[in-house]
Amino acid sequence: MESQTGIGNASDTPSSGGKERRRYHRYLCDGFAEVIVLHPECLFRGEIRDVSQTGCFIVSRARIRLAPSAEAEIRFRLNNREFRTQARVMNVRPGDGVGFRFVYSKAGIEAQVRGLIEYLNTKAPDQEA
Repeated sequence: MESQTGIGNASDTPSSGGKERRRYHRYLCDGFAEVIVLHPECLFRGEIRDVSQTGCFIVSRARIRLAPSAEAEIRFRLNNREFRTQARVMNVRPGDGVGFRFVYSKAGIEAQVRGLIEYLNTKAPDQEA
């Protein structure tokens, strides 16, 4: 996996122009991700656009066709740390990417992501959490 290359400002703006439903603040970031979808079985790689305590959006130019709630395993690297968690497909934008909601099967993974979010919160300039 490649290393993380940067972190940007936090983002609370709905990207599709609809009503904002997110419960947690999203942080713009730049990192590499690998996604394995279980049913239907497929693998794709992309860049993480943003991350929050509950999920992330992974940019991919591929025309990915996945059903909402499809289960996946996501492996990504940010801030020189590797993360691996289960997730569910929440939003598919063919040619743009896929939004995922993390499914924490182990308490340790959730604590790691929480630590990442706390770090990003200290690094993101001019934000409101």
